[in-house]
Amino acid sequence: MKNVIEPKVEIIGNGKPVVVVVGGIHGDEKVGLRVFEKIKSELLISKGTLMLITANRQALAKGVRFIDSDLNRSFPGSINGGIEDQLAIKLMKIVSGCDYLLDLHACSVPNPAFCIIRSKNKINLAKRTNLTNVVIFPLKKQGGRSLIDQVENGIGLELGAYENIGTTNAGFYAVTNFLSSLDMLKKRK
Repeated sequence: MKNVIEPKVEIIGNGKPVVVVVGGIHGDEKVGLRVFEKIKSELLISKGTLMLITANRQALAKGVRFIDSDLNRSFPGSINGGIEDQLAIKLMKIVSGCDYLLDLHACSVPNPAFCIIRSKNKINLAKRTNLTNVVIFPLKKQGGRSLIDQVENGIGLELGAYENIGTTNAGFYAVTNFLSSLDMLKKRK
C-alpha cells in the first residue's frame, strides 16, 4: 500500500444543504485553491454546510497532473491501486451524503467558463451557477469514473486557463451564484 496524503477538508457552517466544492483533483490545476481563498475571505455562510476539499495534495505539491493515474478517472477507487485509486476511496467517503458537488477545473488554453453535466435533466443544476455555457458530456463517454458521477447532484466546472485571474473569478462567480441559489449566503457588511 502506498503512502497517500489525506485530502484537506475545510468545513464552514452546519446543517443542510451540504455543498461540496472540490479543487485540486489535478495537481496542475490550482484554480480551486485560489477560489477557496476568495470564498473564505469574501463569503459568509448563513445556512447549511460548505465543504471545501483540496483533493490531490501530492500532485499539487509536485505541480503535476497526477502521481500514478488521473484521479478524475479513478473513481470509485481501488484499495490495491496507486495513489489516486486509494485517494478516490477516501474522497468517496468524504462526499457521501452530500446534497451537491461542484468540481473545479482549469485547462491549458483560454476558454469561456462552462458547466459539465451528464444529462439534460441536470440543466437546472447547471443554471444555479449562472454560467452561460453548459456542455452535456454523457456518462458513457468517460465511463462513470469521474467524481461528479459518484453523487446524485454533481457538476464539473471548467473555468478557463490555468493561471489566469479570470479563471479564479469565474470559479468564485459560479460557486457564489450556486450558494446564493440555495439561500446559503449572508451579505458582508
